[in-house]
Amino acid sequence: MASRNIFTSALMFLTNLIIFSLMNNLANAQMCTPDVCNKHGTCIPGISSSFTCQCDPGFVGPTCDQELDECLSHPCANNGTCLDLENGFLCHCLPEWNGTFCTEPKNPCQASPCGPTGKCIQTNQVQLPYYCQCPDGQNTVFKCADPNPCQPNPCGPGHCEVTTNLLNGYICRCHDGTIQMTNCSIPK
Repeated sequence: MASRNIFTSALMFLTNLIIFSLMNNLANAQMCTPDVCNKHGTCIPGISSSFTCQCDPGFVGPTCDQELDECLSHPCANNGTCLDLENGFLCHCLPEWNGTFCTEPKNPCQASPCGPTGKCIQTNQVQLPYYCQCPDGQNTVFKCADPNPCQPNPCGPGHCEVTTNLLNGYICRCHDGTIQMTNCSIPK
């Protein structure tokens, strides 16, 4: 009879434990509804009708209801402007900078600032990002001067005029009133 009482007591204890566990799980499940962590987190049931919210990136707070302003940490370098977005940020860089954080210098030579005859040399310095090597052997921070096709005068005794309509870039006005493509002949 004693073993029967022990068995009955154990069975009652296990039954109560199962019922308590089921009720506790039900209470925990009820704590996680309706969407207590808002739309920016996942509810994780805890012990004795408690819960915690695991927030998505970019959100904080006990119920994930506060958006994190990523711009507060000033992530944009070189005077870039930070724009806070939901779940992130975007840096608007000054014209001479690229990259997520405005830390990559743009290639200043990409736009051919030295003109058709100059060679652009990138320096990777903020104050002087490039300089121009010009055909005349000089270096400048400005565009190289276009070569003057009339120097030295290819027209001989005639007058040279620069034009963009011809491949050689000039015409010759001769003393007899004619126009030539190359050299004015000297009358004999």
